[in-house]
Amino acid sequence: MTVPGGSVQLKTAKAFDPPLINPNYLNHDFDNAAVVTAMRDAFKFVASPEFNSLVGSPFENLVTPNSTDGELLTYARNVSSTVNHGCCTCAMSPWGATSGVLDPDLRIKKVEGVRVVDASVFPRIPGFFIAGAVYMVAEKAADMILEDAGAE
Repeated sequence: MTVPGGSVQLKTAKAFDPPLINPNYLNHDFDNAAVVTAMRDAFKFVASPEFNSLVGSPFENLVTPNSTDGELLTYARNVSSTVNHGCCTCAMSPWGATSGVLDPDLRIKKVEGVRVVDASVFPRIPGFFIAGAVYMVAEKAADMILEDAGAE
């Protein structure tokens, strides 16, 4: 199954201007079906006798249990965001591989003088607290940078 990915583009040539990032959320049939199913499950959950007096609507009454799948999906597209760390958007690959954006030294392929040191370098999302893995990448990157600079 091919899943269309997002994109990252430079907005300007200035190094500190933020890039244009399109994560391409909810652009695949499976994702769309999953979010609509989750929303319908939330309606059922809050309607249960244990919760119906505690929770009004899980979606601020902007959509209801009678909303169509299309209305639910439109709502989800308009209000969804992420609180997750960006991950795997600039994946590291083995030496000589045509896949991936980075070599194992964290350098961008075919670009001089640029390393990437964050969660985007992971080829797959880690199944644990991500900050620890990022710290390990940063420590290794620091060692590589010092080595390249000839520091002891």
